[in-house]
Amino acid sequence: MLRNLQAMLNRADNLPPVLRAIGDLMVASADRNFEAEGRPAWRPVAKATARRKAKAGHSKILMWSGVLARSITFKVAGRTVVLGSNEPYARIHQEGGVIQRQGREGTVRLRTDAKGRLLRQGKEGRKAHLAVFASGSHKRAVERAFTPGAYQIHIPARPFLTFQPGEPEAYGALVLNYVLSGQIGADTGGQP
Repeated sequence: MLRNLQAMLNRADNLPPVLRAIGDLMVASADRNFEAEGRPAWRPVAKATARRKAKAGHSKILMWSGVLARSITFKVAGRTVVLGSNEPYARIHQEGGVIQRQGREGTVRLRTDAKGRLLRQGKEGRKAHLAVFASGSHKRAVERAFTPGAYQIHIPARPFLTFQPGEPEAYGALVLNYVLSGQIGADTGGQP
């Protein structure tokens, strides 16, 4: 009996094995958040963003290249599991916020016809007012200065690092089971 109690105390002082298992479960839960587009559902993207994503063959919110979802990792620090991402834009997607863009000056090269008139992207509607950009190899081109003003980008919160109902209790049960039995991942009455 005393030997069993000492073994439990030793395991209680050595939690990293079970905490690593919990970290793996937390990363898997975050993956499910990306797959489900939020649990609860994230706010939909703006119509213009949806069109741009569809044109590029993407449909899921916060999923363009998959870098953000793949960047979710964890580390065990003492008696805690720290879950996060090192992507610089992860925090604003998690918490929401405003990005301030400063005005700047620049030049663009625009294509022209033989008479020096700007080429347009189309003949009707909006495209009749949009010029065609020229690359360095286009001989018929003109440079124009532009100065876009400062603007803001509002990013809604789309939390992907969240506990789902029952997860904290399941993680606690894993720790308790580990301390009592030394087993990791045994049936605890429901996994996250």
